[in-house]
Amino acid sequence: MFESFSSRTGRGESRLAAASRFCLDLASRGELDPSQIHVCADEGDEAVRKVRGRVVAFDSEYSAERNNLECAALTNSEKPHKVEGGSFFYPFKIPVMRTLLRSYLSGVEWGKQGTVYKVGFNMEHGYSKRAAQYLAERWSGRFDVTFGDSLVTLQEDNGAFDVVFIDGGHTEEIAYSDIINLRTNTLSSPGPRLVIMDDVNQDEVGEAWDRARKEGIVEEIGNSYEDAFYDNARTARSSLAYGIYL
Repeated sequence: MFESFSSRTGRGESRLAAASRFCLDLASRGELDPSQIHVCADEGDEAVRKVRGRVVAFDSEYSAERNNLECAALTNSEKPHKVEGGSFFYPFKIPVMRTLLRSYLSGVEWGKQGTVYKVGFNMEHGYSKRAAQYLAERWSGRFDVTFGDSLVTLQEDNGAFDVVFIDGGHTEEIAYSDIINLRTNTLSSPGPRLVIMDDVNQDEVGEAWDRARKEGIVEEIGNSYEDAFYDNARTARSSLAYGIYL
């Protein structure tokens, strides 16, 4: 029963979660007795383990950083699940982004004495300023953030960016605008001008990315997606695409 599933499983979710969703899908199609879902899930968990191996999605350093950030950002009345977004929801994205940064940024001269500077643009959620304060202190002068609507803030001269990660509004208008406006900030960069577009599985975001490709604004190099149940980045539950600004 798990042969085809096991060969396609990725690391986008826990073994048990992946197996459980697979078994629920079988039950919904009438291929499994609903009373046997828990048995199916236990068997599936073992099948996924054999394919994945005993791999921990997050290393201890990342987990510690995430915990420190949440503790700094959340008040006693807020719970972690109230944090909007977060790559920790989709572990497959972490090694992808690490590999991209290590591959495309090797040999790039960063700022003064090889320093990497991080600049953020974000809508202001209740915890955003506390999170930004923690990051600014943690990276000591190497982090800055501008709060507000990206349709406005990205129209300004924000300096030269070597790498852009876009995870903003999910309408085609906003996603396309973010792609265009952030491209302007890469034109004077001596770096690789790498752009990573999150959530291309969402229809309008994917359409904005495709439009930018067709118009010669960005060249897609590849994509990554949660592959436990899906065959491509556009139909997956979660995915990202990456390329170079032209």
